[in-house]
Amino acid sequence: MRIYYLSLFHWVKKDEYTQIICHNIKNIIDNTPSGELITCSSAFNGFSIYRSSKFLNCSYDGRLRIDLLPFKKNFNKNNVLHDYFDTSLNYDCEHSSFHFEEIQKNDAKIRISSDILFK
Repeated sequence: MRIYYLSLFHWVKKDEYTQIICHNIKNIIDNTPSGELITCSSAFNGFSIYRSSKFLNCSYDGRLRIDLLPFKKNFNKNNVLHDYFDTSLNYDCEHSSFHFEEIQKNDAKIRISSDILFK
């Protein structure tokens, strides 16, 4: 389930949305049955296994890459999305653009597990 494409840096009401987003993500993880994977757009800070063919022509880029987002055509000053996101910040986590590029160019599948794999 891809709901959040932009990091919290880019939400206009960061304090208000941080709690809502964190609660929503925790709810998704807590309600995912053991052994099932959760579809996401980007993930890091954990153990990863990459299929190298999906990542060879992609690169890390710390810029905000709206051109790689699936709803990029909806990002303009006259659209309601613009009221929620601050796109004046030109940076983002480099993992985000890396994973968005993999998805767009190579149909990569990014998944996370709710299971604790290592103790």
